[in-house]
Amino acid sequence: MLTRLTVIAFFTIGFKAIPNFACTVSINADLDDVEPLLLNTTLGKPGFVLPTVADKIVFKHNDEIELFCPGSFISVSGASLGVNSTKMVVLFLFPTLSCTKWPRDVARYTGNKCLGDHQEFEIGYGYKNEFLTLITGCFDKTHQNTLYTINTISQMIDGRKYTHPRKSFWTQGSFYAGVNVNDVYKRNNQRIAVNNQLGLDKESRQYITENDQKYHLIRGHLAPKADFIYGPQQDATFYFLNAIPQWNLLNNGNWKILENSLRQLASTRGIDLKIYTGTSSVLSLPHNFDEQSVELFLNDRKKLVPVPKFIWKVVYHEVSAKGVAFVGVNNPFLKEDFDDYKICVSVCDKLDYIRINLNYIRYGYVYCCEVGDLMKTVSTIPNINVIGLLT
Repeated sequence: MLTRLTVIAFFTIGFKAIPNFACTVSINADLDDVEPLLLNTTLGKPGFVLPTVADKIVFKHNDEIELFCPGSFISVSGASLGVNSTKMVVLFLFPTLSCTKWPRDVARYTGNKCLGDHQEFEIGYGYKNEFLTLITGCFDKTHQNTLYTINTISQMIDGRKYTHPRKSFWTQGSFYAGVNVNDVYKRNNQRIAVNNQLGLDKESRQYITENDQKYHLIRGHLAPKADFIYGPQQDATFYFLNAIPQWNLLNNGNWKILENSLRQLASTRGIDLKIYTGTSSVLSLPHNFDEQSVELFLNDRKKLVPVPKFIWKVVYHEVSAKGVAFVGVNNPFLKEDFDDYKICVSVCDKLDYIRINLNYIRYGYVYCCEVGDLMKTVSTIPNINVIGLLT
């Protein structure tokens, strides 16, 4: 008897097909958490299969896709096939599909330079002689921080896997020299580092609090987990290369509202959006003794892993060459004088798809700009050919 049906397919290794048959697979209900990557290899360069309607993938008779389990084997109803990839070319019924292990993602340098002499990297999967890229970015090896990332929000993003569990750990890899990134993010360690730089007692809760969850620095995703459709893709976002020290008040406030709004924009308009996310400047807070501004780093001894002053996001629709920029002020201690943090002219009143909460003290300060206007003051934005505002 068949168990839960996840895919209808005919493997090239041989099964009897049922002609003129098709099926609909729900990404949320039918795919195992340890799911294989579903690839379309018929167009030359392989790409991920996208849902057709909502979270449903429709497979039709004679469709050809490839199942891929990087780092493990394809399993059917718990039985390993002993291969990590295979094509399915004709439809028929069979039981639950999975990989024998979690699909193995990879972060690596591409060998290219970015923003002058910095290093370009990519996150994704090695596939035969190809690389399936999910995120590209630019890394500053001197200060041990990512300057920007690039990813795409698919117009089918509403079909993403909502049920996939959040990954419990972040991967450092070989990119960070002389610093244990996981350790410097621990709340007690960041408290000691911040207090040391600002001349406070190491136990002071003035900036890094204990019980108030808003006032501590978290691993803020640059390319968000929820910008990706499949579970393995969401897991691949948990590299420290894809994280910045972001105050929790902003991350779970207006920045979260912004990210949700952009996914809704891609879905409701039926457009793919290219997303650039990065940082600019280093946050300074006043020293306890002389009130002189002091730049903050999570590793205060070596001045590594800087706390950004600004977090920016450029949204680009390649078909129309229109875009818009957003700036998040990574300082939850501002009570007034927001004008000092305006580095471009706000155009939020021209955008009906963004609903930023105006209670900036509680949700963080985020505003909208013309891309060209922001590029005049932010040097970490790569060259983007934007010809108009995405309204």
